[in-house]
Amino acid sequence: MTINIRAIVLYSHDGLQRTLNFRCEGLNIITGASKTGKSALIHIVDYCAGSDECHVPEGVIKRKVAWYAVIFAKGDEELLLARKNPDKGRSTSSEIHIRFGQKLLVPEMVELNKNIDIEGIKSVLTRYVGIEENLHVPDEDHTRAPLAANFSHARIFCYQDQSLIDNKNQLFFNQSDSFVAQAIRDTLPYFVGAVSKDELLKQNELNQLRRAARLLERQVDAQVSWQQGAEQRASTMLAEARQVGLVGAGVRHVSLEQTFLVLRNIARVRLSPADDVGDTTSELGELMAERENLRSQYSDVKMRLDEVKMFGSNRGEYEAELVEQGARLKAISLIPEVQSSTATCPLCHSTVQSSQEKLAELHGDLREVSDRIAAIRSQNPRLQTMIGELSAELEDIAGKIRDNQAQMNAVVQQNEVLRSQRETEVRRSRVQGRISAFLETENAEQRDDLATRLSLINSRIARLSSDLSGESFEDRLRNAESVLAEYMTSYARRLQLEHSDGQTRLDFRRLTVVSDTRFGSIRLENLGSGDNWVGCHVLTHMALHRLFRERQRPVPAFLIMDQPSKAHYPPDAEITEEEIEDDDRAAVLRLFKFLYERSTHDGFQTIVIDHADEPQDWFQESIIEKWRGGLKLVPDSWPERS
Repeated sequence: MTINIRAIVLYSHDGLQRTLNFRCEGLNIITGASKTGKSALIHIVDYCAGSDECHVPEGVIKRKVAWYAVIFAKGDEELLLARKNPDKGRSTSSEIHIRFGQKLLVPEMVELNKNIDIEGIKSVLTRYVGIEENLHVPDEDHTRAPLAANFSHARIFCYQDQSLIDNKNQLFFNQSDSFVAQAIRDTLPYFVGAVSKDELLKQNELNQLRRAARLLERQVDAQVSWQQGAEQRASTMLAEARQVGLVGAGVRHVSLEQTFLVLRNIARVRLSPADDVGDTTSELGELMAERENLRSQYSDVKMRLDEVKMFGSNRGEYEAELVEQGARLKAISLIPEVQSSTATCPLCHSTVQSSQEKLAELHGDLREVSDRIAAIRSQNPRLQTMIGELSAELEDIAGKIRDNQAQMNAVVQQNEVLRSQRETEVRRSRVQGRISAFLETENAEQRDDLATRLSLINSRIARLSSDLSGESFEDRLRNAESVLAEYMTSYARRLQLEHSDGQTRLDFRRLTVVSDTRFGSIRLENLGSGDNWVGCHVLTHMALHRLFRERQRPVPAFLIMDQPSKAHYPPDAEITEEEIEDDDRAAVLRLFKFLYERSTHDGFQTIVIDHADEPQDWFQESIIEKWRGGLKLVPDSWPERS
């Protein structure tokens, strides 16, 4: 027994409820006009059942619904999953409510508190649908990770939305995702019952053991190969050790045993870490800083000396000018002093008007010049002393700079020596490391252990292969494919599809429908019309679910299809009775009659969302709601979120 959908519930932002009840067995039809919310139902169910994102179309439903809920039924046991509509601008919500019980009542919205997360939902549904512990391990030549079938894989066979149901390139829900397509290939054999739980565990153990055996075989082969070339490699390792000074220059390869002994001794030597070799970088930095300081001092003293010398040079020129002026004025001493108002010229002895005031002024200038000359000459010794002191200080600083440079040269040379020592230590460490790695592979005990482990694994492989030597997995898978092909061929003829005179089958590897005719095999994308594409989608899923039910496989016992009549009735427009061709109506009735007949046993539930509303009694009995005349999934009166 597996699960059906008992009801879908929507909550408005002010707490109102819209409940859509279903019959848990048989055909359930929701017929209605365009833009009434029909196509949102698949995405609502998938979202509540743990989808990572909410794919309900943007519009009225997203704006007016606060919570979605689905009630699943498994006999008398029921499971309610409610999930908050994502906030505006978000694609998902982690607010999920779950409850179990019999004949559950629809809870009020205030009762919908978060009590589970998405991973919890997937785990609960996996157990609820009856999926046992399983693991698909890919073949040895594949690198993808092992995969355990769960509810997320099982629900792929339960949805056929409007964009998928007539898709000629994609048969299953979300198959366009390459990872999903591969997951379908990996899990479909489990779902069709090609493997039992015990056999699956044994087969997976066998695959893992074969992988382990191949790995051990490669390791054993590597040990044998290593032994064959050991002498040459040992001699090479010894030569490298001589080059870096780990052994003396006279140590040579004599025999494999002796060389291994020497190499083991080298591997045990405790080398000085390269970091232990001294480093003079800080000392060099200090000397460079000292040199910059000395250069700064030298520049300062040199500038002061130049200024003093320039000052002395200027004083000398000034003194020479005063001496020359004084020499001119000394001629005034030749003129005698006169007391009268007249005087006799000493040169021509003529009588001239006395110039006592002028002579007095000239004598005054001479005395002033003489005083200045005396003053300057009195200061010259101090100036020369300062020049001498500054010159001595400058020479002292220059000597310190030369000493500093000599120290720096010595430190640089020492750095080169230390760098060479560090490089030598690094080379020694590398050679010692390679020697250690080489010696680790030379381990007789390890070789014996590998051989023992390989023998035990091969023994277990033999026992598992014997246990699985009866009816093989491939035989059961071919049987499932054959049974499916029988059902699909019968259904294709029942629906009067093209190329149905031959065999119609499911290609498990390509995940497509193939019609085998007298003229060759035709895949789904080449089958022609939309009527054939829809028919192949319908018959494939109905055949799979028949096999699931007959073999009591853990796949939900419901199939939701959106617009299976779209190849004959335009899905986005209302049409009148007069516009429907007789052939189109006959094809639609044939399809719905087939769904009606195939859904009336084995506890299987088919939910169809469509425009079609045919007058036949069986069709009208299958209708659970008609969304016309203002009736919709979401009432117009519901408020939009603020």
